[in-house]
Amino acid sequence: MSETIKTDVLIIGAGPCGLFAVFELGLLDMKAHLIDILDKAGGQCAELYPEKPIYDIPGIPMVTGQGLTEALMAQIKPFHPTFHLGEMVERVEKIGNPGFRVTTDAGNVFECKVVVIAAGGGSFQPKRPPVPGIEAYEGTSVHYAVRKMDVFRDKRLLIVGGGDSALDWTLNLVPIAKRVTLMHRRDQFRAAPDSVNKMKALVAEKKMDLALGQVTGLEGADGRLTAALAKPDKGDPYRLECDAMLPFFGLTMKLGPVARRVTLLHRRDEFRAAPHSVEQMRALVAAGKMGLKIGQVTELKGEGGKLSGATIKGSDNLIENIACDTILPFFGLTMKLGPVADWGIELEHNLVPVETSAFETSVPGIFAIGDINTYPGKLKLILSGFHEAALMAQKAYHYVFPEKRLVFQYTTSSTSLQKKLGVA
Repeated sequence: MSETIKTDVLIIGAGPCGLFAVFELGLLDMKAHLIDILDKAGGQCAELYPEKPIYDIPGIPMVTGQGLTEALMAQIKPFHPTFHLGEMVERVEKIGNPGFRVTTDAGNVFECKVVVIAAGGGSFQPKRPPVPGIEAYEGTSVHYAVRKMDVFRDKRLLIVGGGDSALDWTLNLVPIAKRVTLMHRRDQFRAAPDSVNKMKALVAEKKMDLALGQVTGLEGADGRLTAALAKPDKGDPYRLECDAMLPFFGLTMKLGPVARRVTLLHRRDEFRAAPHSVEQMRALVAAGKMGLKIGQVTELKGEGGKLSGATIKGSDNLIENIACDTILPFFGLTMKLGPVADWGIELEHNLVPVETSAFETSVPGIFAIGDINTYPGKLKLILSGFHEAALMAQKAYHYVFPEKRLVFQYTTSSTSLQKKLGVA
């Protein structure tokens, strides 16, 4: 086991809110380490839309996700935070009052007075559209995020989706791409009405195209896309020439093809999941790459905590035994969010409820800021997370320095704060 890393505050999540928390904590002389499952700081803001413009950061008319990340990294530089990237927290143990021991999947062990959960919406990856052969074009012609807008310069770009991401990137890439076509399965959109109106105005001005339907196939060679095949709800299939495609099908948790054999068990042959996910599952069953059983687990077999099999009672009341090493039961959520359950923190609609004076959870010394938390009137805005980080730091100070009196100061007038920032 690696040597224990000791710090005042451990921040789980290195997105904008986690980064700004370093600043607020640093002003109050608290040292911080940050853990993030991604391989770089910035969270989803930098990973999924680094070049997407953000217009609601106070005092900054427009900044990109990457630009905001870089500005925050420069702002917290005087406080010398330590980053542990590509790691996921597996366990949090209470060892004092306050005091926590935190262990990651990389084997790192931390001891701290305060834990701040700033994990955004969790660890997600873009959903892959159910288009045969799409893998061959990924990273070359098919992109799930815009990391460099110039990649699409002078391209015939097909954007697929009807939400905010699809509409936002449509509007931002029309001036750069040779031609943009937005495709959605119907002429109704989930995006902000203003974005939809702007898109339709561009269509009316013939500055871009709108196509209704769903992509069913791709044409090209060596990863280079030349066209997409589409099918509308009504009418004949059609072909769209394009050099690049941006599919926005939302985000999903990802756990790669790691199992030797997967069997899906459900009590009936009907599913509440997204239709394309059900289709993909059935295709894997038909191809013999996984199993599907209809029934319910009635008994588990094994010894020493090691599973060896499960007994299933089918809808026809027949009993069947299947061999298995691991079981993943998904019966919905009951106040759990991964290891958060072990911390005694409740969950409310997949979010962590907090009080609003300091955004502390039900466990003293554990705070939640940003998109991961919930409270009456919550707005999922970066600026709201910044506000939450400031109040969190005020309360955290009393855990880290219980014998000290906290004196509120302004950076504009406090020489001591300016010295910490290196400007005095």
